[in-house]
Amino acid sequence: MEFAFAAPERKWRADIAFPRVRVAIEIDGGTWTLGRHNRPGSVLKDMEKGNGYAARGWVVFHTPWEWIEDGEKVIELKEAVCKAIERRQIEKMYGWAQ
Repeated sequence: MEFAFAAPERKWRADIAFPRVRVAIEIDGGTWTLGRHNRPGSVLKDMEKGNGYAARGWVVFHTPWEWIEDGEKVIELKEAVCKAIERRQIEKMYGWAQ
């Protein structure tokens, strides 16, 4: 499901992407185990990637793996993503999209 949203100039990939409407979901693991997303160098790389999304007009949702695994926030995340996709489709239909 990964999507290279900044290719060919960067190797950034979205974990889940809806490229036609530029909506993505990033699943950040290792929240409680000091995984990759919590190390200083990786935090800076994630910031750079986040700015890359913004510069390209993407809406990005972040979720820790735990929320997906235990279902704690899945419905809330799904509703937010669906609303963003719907809004982007309307923007595209009326020519408001970037």
